[in-house]
Amino acid sequence: MGKAIIRTAKASDCEALAQLRCTYVTNQYQGYLLPELGEQNHPEAYLPRFLEAVNQPTRVLEVLEMGGKLCGYVLYGPDTDAEGWGLLVEAICLTDSEHLQLLIQYALKSLAAMGYPQVHVWAMHDNFRLRYLYEQCGFRRDGTQRTQSCSDGQLFFMRYQYTRQA
Repeated sequence: MGKAIIRTAKASDCEALAQLRCTYVTNQYQGYLLPELGEQNHPEAYLPRFLEAVNQPTRVLEVLEMGGKLCGYVLYGPDTDAEGWGLLVEAICLTDSEHLQLLIQYALKSLAAMGYPQVHVWAMHDNFRLRYLYEQCGFRRDGTQRTQSCSDGQLFFMRYQYTRQA
């Protein structure tokens, strides 16, 4: 598929990123997609989010490009809920978990260079593959949880933390 390149996203990438997000949600939640998420799962719904991220000075949006095609992205920046901490907002890759780990490690290194050697990330309680991946990248649960209401009841999220070793 070609050499993997991680670079800063541009406004011209946003339509492809919106489509990538739509494909990811369809693949990841196939068979148990919440009705409200299914209704919103189209590129036009995600496009404003990516345009905002590209133009937001406090967040960094990096893309993974292979063979001239966008295959993943990572969004990160300061954690506005925890002073002095970074936040891994989202990381998605359509190729494989190794490239997703590459994106996460890149974000962790960049956050440390920005002055955030400690990083938080939230994971849905039922997403065992993602939680395992975060643990493989050095994140550990910190015991903080939050819930979000949805049509089927509640979604449960767990917070993980990472501390970069000197």
